[in-house]
Amino acid sequence: MRVATTKVTQKRPLPFCVLVAQSDSGFFVATAVMSFSQRGDLMNAYHSAHLPKLATGRRSPTIQQFFYSLISFVVVQVCVTTCFAAVFQVELKDNDGPHVFATVNTTTDSMTINTWTEIAGNFEYWTPSDLPRVYPAINSVGGTYDVPDNWDGTIDSNWGFVNPDKLPVAGWTEGSYAALALVHDGWGGRIDAGGNVSVGFDETTLQSVPWAVGNASPADLDFISVVEIIPEPTTLTLAALALLPLGWSRRRKQT
Repeated sequence: MRVATTKVTQKRPLPFCVLVAQSDSGFFVATAVMSFSQRGDLMNAYHSAHLPKLATGRRSPTIQQFFYSLISFVVVQVCVTTCFAAVFQVELKDNDGPHVFATVNTTTDSMTINTWTEIAGNFEYWTPSDLPRVYPAINSVGGTYDVPDNWDGTIDSNWGFVNPDKLPVAGWTEGSYAALALVHDGWGGRIDAGGNVSVGFDETTLQSVPWAVGNASPADLDFISVVEIIPEPTTLTLAALALLPLGWSRRRKQT
């Protein structure tokens, strides 16, 4: 079996702090953001708002500017956190079995399967009727696994994406699945018939996929594609929101 995997490169955070620092009215904002990001005390910014007239002839920021800065800081912090997260588009294909399109989110540490079809082959695997399905990333003891933001599409023996629903609970287009009551399907992992977490697999198999009542088998993947989605719409929205207080402060100053 030949598996083609598209490797991804690490996402670099967008320079929101640079944008803030370059604003004409943002000398105080840039200082506050840098101070807070270095775990500084909020009161440092408050006291700086009461400084006497600066040597350059400009007065120190007002209390109103302080609150603009505080709002900017909160939004930028959320924005920076979002930037370090990543979303990946995943395609998994068994040439005579499941063909899956999904997204992996490193913020929620989960895979969401959006479409799942069956390619005719030796025997027909069942297909889900309850899409989209969310498969959390779990470790060998069933806890949450932290999917790295620079994930390269590989799954080692320490973790996997596993359906939180048992096979009989999950919905299937072909009918009700009444057997293997404790089994959970997954990608790179599963929960077996004894109710035990099993992640000793890799990214080349979908585990415990039903193909008849009482039967569930691995589906060997012939093609795997993992591509990072850039940029995230939420990131762009937060970037715009982060700059709103700056523009408002500058406009009020000019009037």
